[in-house]
Amino acid sequence: MPTLDNRPTLLMGDLNEWRAGSRSSLRSMMSHFGACVAVPSFPARFPLVALDRMMACTQNELSEATAHRTALSPIASDHLPIKARLRLHQTVPAVWTMRRAS
Repeated sequence: MPTLDNRPTLLMGDLNEWRAGSRSSLRSMMSHFGACVAVPSFPARFPLVALDRMMACTQNELSEATAHRTALSPIASDHLPIKARLRLHQTVPAVWTMRRAS
């Protein structure tokens, strides 16, 4: 039966993490998630800092990460949206089932 540890998982959002590497508050999640996708997205008008992150479980892969820049992006928020391509490896089951307790 699958466990949470091997289910495909994607975490993304404004995580407000300024530090990288061993000083990062996100390092406790690195055993489940691989490296963070971090691209400069803040402030939206002149992005210098990567506060918004995407993290995929170690069975999956994020690539082609960029900030989404349009004329309306800096008006919508003080952070630019970030986007990436997600590859789900075939070792991850496509359908999850639960066993009924007997």
